[in-house]
Amino acid sequence: MKKITSTFQNQLSSSVLERFENICLADSTYSQRSPELVDIDLLLGAEYYPDIILHSVPIIKGMPSAVPSIFGYCFFGKAEMQYTAPEECTSLFISSIDEDISTQLQKFWSLEEVGSPSPIINEDDRFCEEQFRSTHSRDISGRYIVKLPFKNKLSGSNRAKILRLYHSLENRLNKNPTLKKLYTENLQTYLDMDHMELAKSPSSYLLSHHGVYRESSSTTKLRVVFNPNVVDTSGNNLSQVLHVGPKLQLDIQNILVSFRLYPVAITCDVQAMYRCILVAPEDRAVQHIFWRKDSSQEILEYELKTVTFGLPPSPYLAQRVIQQLAHDEKDKFPDAAQVLENSIYVDDIVSGSDDVASAIHLRNQLCALLKAGGFELRKWASSHQEVLADLSSELCETPHPLGSTESVKVLGIQWCPPSDSFRYSVSVNPEMKVSKRSVLSVISSIYDVNGFLSPVIVYLKIFLQKLWLNKEDTWDTPLPDHLHNQWCKLLAELGLLSNVDIPRYILGVRGSPVQLVGFADASHNAYAAVVYLRVAQSPVQVNLVRAKTKVAPLKVQTINRLELCAALLLAKVINSLSFLIEKLAITDIYLFSDSKTVLSWLRTQPHLLKTFVANRVVQILEWTDPAHWHHVSSENNSADSASRGLTPSQLLENQLWFHGPPFLLLEPEHWKLTWSALPADSLPELKSTDPVVLTVQTPTDFIDVINKYSSLCTLQRVVGFVLRFIFNLKHPNQRVQGKTLTVKELDNSLDVCIKLSQSVYLAEDLNLVAKGRQCSPTLRSLSPLINSRGLLVVGGRLANAAIPEDAKHPIVLSKQCHLTYLIIQWYHLLTLHGGPKLVQSLIHRKYWIINSRNVIRL
Repeated sequence: MKKITSTFQNQLSSSVLERFENICLADSTYSQRSPELVDIDLLLGAEYYPDIILHSVPIIKGMPSAVPSIFGYCFFGKAEMQYTAPEECTSLFISSIDEDISTQLQKFWSLEEVGSPSPIINEDDRFCEEQFRSTHSRDISGRYIVKLPFKNKLSGSNRAKILRLYHSLENRLNKNPTLKKLYTENLQTYLDMDHMELAKSPSSYLLSHHGVYRESSSTTKLRVVFNPNVVDTSGNNLSQVLHVGPKLQLDIQNILVSFRLYPVAITCDVQAMYRCILVAPEDRAVQHIFWRKDSSQEILEYELKTVTFGLPPSPYLAQRVIQQLAHDEKDKFPDAAQVLENSIYVDDIVSGSDDVASAIHLRNQLCALLKAGGFELRKWASSHQEVLADLSSELCETPHPLGSTESVKVLGIQWCPPSDSFRYSVSVNPEMKVSKRSVLSVISSIYDVNGFLSPVIVYLKIFLQKLWLNKEDTWDTPLPDHLHNQWCKLLAELGLLSNVDIPRYILGVRGSPVQLVGFADASHNAYAAVVYLRVAQSPVQVNLVRAKTKVAPLKVQTINRLELCAALLLAKVINSLSFLIEKLAITDIYLFSDSKTVLSWLRTQPHLLKTFVANRVVQILEWTDPAHWHHVSSENNSADSASRGLTPSQLLENQLWFHGPPFLLLEPEHWKLTWSALPADSLPELKSTDPVVLTVQTPTDFIDVINKYSSLCTLQRVVGFVLRFIFNLKHPNQRVQGKTLTVKELDNSLDVCIKLSQSVYLAEDLNLVAKGRQCSPTLRSLSPLINSRGLLVVGGRLANAAIPEDAKHPIVLSKQCHLTYLIIQWYHLLTLHGGPKLVQSLIHRKYWIINSRNVIRL
């Protein structure tokens, strides 16, 4: 900082200076300096105060004191002074995210969980979709009008904060005339195109804004972005009260693969897509901003009329409008509507046609379709210049020089229309400090969405993993000499990647049979999967479609397990290409691994395998057909390059990676697809299969025991002693001795007999009551329930009665069970051969026998 703060005018009174005229001040020239020139030379935090003070001195309340410090005597205390407000504010913001970086990096080498998570549509997403369907409209020109998906409304104000932020922005722009000119021009276009207007009334909540500068952009170098995160006086901001909306964006990898299927390629860009969509007038109050063209003018409040950059739901609203436009106009423009449904990423349209004539027809349809919705297309590019011949140069993409040719960017990839191929451009600053951070920065700057450079990328990731393991070094510590030299050699070769040339068009002669061929391999450093599209024309054409790699986990795994992870990765890649399989009607899929162990696992029942292997085998078989898997020798395994890693110079010489093994040029019958599975006794990761002998006794067998006895007392004692024997076996330290049974043991034995009876004769009702369902009509009126002893008992309305528990909830007995007969006989003898009504009344105090009157009479 050139200046800590503004000048303090703090001339001390002469009486104070006379009091301390004999001490040596830290600033010996203080008394000679004029008040206007007294600057702040050093700013210290309060935590350093004890470190600079030598000892304490007496203090006169309300008066300044001279305190000895390591710098000399310093004045502390209250004094008359005048303070000039600072002319400008200097702020410093430091954010440290090293821990988050480390956590993110571990994903490079962590094992992926098995399973394919399905997208979940939550209530918020449903609300956004329903609101759009029911409220969107079109004006007289065809432009769409949408509402913002509010969760709730804002109640506070942030006007004062936004005004301060605008002053700060204006100060920054005034220091950079070029940037200010671009900024002013950008907002002026909002006014000129009627995307913004003077606010009719002030709003309590406003948006701050700032510029995002992109040197690489061929059209808009600076884009104004609006910030909805400035909190109001109630502590809320606009982002918190708006729904984000469901993700509608198509997969960028799949769009790029589809782009390679057209003989004639065309690309274009929807100009200012967000700003072509109007926001409903009643929702625009939260889209106000402060702005003025020049600092000499009054600051005005403007209202943004269109979907705004920076608001959470803006991406959803823009994509949803494009989908709706395709749906509304598909009858007029069927080909263009299909492109909008399948080949647009944000505002970039990436598609093509079979020939030049159909490409021109598609171009015209796209222009007409988008114009119907108030959109315009620009930045046109094509592999065939005839498609663009009648377009003005302003509507065409300006190519960038790339080596000896020119390129345009297509979804982040350099595409050279003259050669119709994908190229790479890696720029590295040779003077950068070599540290973990700079290594990560270089690796992150290589954009390779479909994995064409996977062998080099994984080589760099393995190097980064070595650096990450050294916990002692910080992210900015210079690398040790041996790693520094190794990295410098790699950096010197990265420029060679500009020589990599990937053909865009991969289908060859239209109508030729096509197959997908995939390879999986693993080493102790990484595992990889690569997929090729084979076109069976003459000559055969094989092109790399997609590859994926993972660095091996830090926890050491067997090579067989890593090979299985590679097979799972290949299955995942094949699953991600399901759209391609459906689009080209591909029936022939060949998947190769050089591990016979993995291939044998895929032919083994998963329940026979250990959990780690079984889970991954199940997932592989869910995504692929086991008949598609075959064995390949290691020297013919294309994925070997990506599992071990290659330097850029090695990659350029490796045709196996770019076009697969030589045998793919032969007919499939010459591929030697037969192989022998490993015998079960030599296959690792099998579960133990020790034989287990299990004797199963059904409840009906125990009923036979009850049927053997003619006396309830005898049955209770026999079962009671059996239960005691079992208890003594289970609890040798608590053995129960004696020749007689306790009352508790007799009651427990009777409960066991009743449970057995109910489990046989009342099994269905017992199961229904346990699940909380309605039981059979026979017992439904009893409202049965299961008590704490696990017995089925009567519910009813006596739960709160002042009677014994057994009388409140009598135990339900079946009339068919022999135990029921023994209980009736016991009560009959207890009453000295009493009549049926007497016996029945006593039994009902504890039991509820179904159809008891007829049973007792028998």
